[in-house]
Amino acid sequence: MPAENLVGPLNEGWRVANGSLGHERNMLWLSYADRLQELVEDWRPSSALERDRYATLVMDNQALRLLGSVALAKASRGDEDPSAMSVLKLLGSEASQMAAEHALAAAGADALASPGFSGPYSAQHLDVYRTAWFERYARTYGGTIAGGTSEIQRNIIATQVLGLPRR
Repeated sequence: MPAENLVGPLNEGWRVANGSLGHERNMLWLSYADRLQELVEDWRPSSALERDRYATLVMDNQALRLLGSVALAKASRGDEDPSAMSVLKLLGSEASQMAAEHALAAAGADALASPGFSGPYSAQHLDVYRTAWFERYARTYGGTIAGGTSEIQRNIIATQVLGLPRR
């Protein structure tokens, strides 16, 4: 292969690929933050247990936004940390899935109505994110796969963030 076709330094392809994945995960956590905010806006808990789960949703939403803002600020200074993006990707995808599951359970049989809407129409949102609770929940599974599965994110966090040995 001619040298002009190299993307990055010779024998540094994995580093280049990881940097690219870090950017993808950066965009992913932003979309998860949007999904969490939509759940905050649309879910109306009625029992004490549902209110506890709703409080967790609100805290996860804030934690994701605050941690993500720190990561963006670091990246803007040239201090990028791709492994920190794994924390954001894992938190965002799994918090979205858990909150959607709790909202689905709280809505009962009505959550299965299709077509159905779990939130108001808004020109600023894609319709798929305000459809029936079941569809919203089912769509969360893609988030635990895209940009690296949750299991891969846990391995990255364990080895690169926490410094744990590989098995």
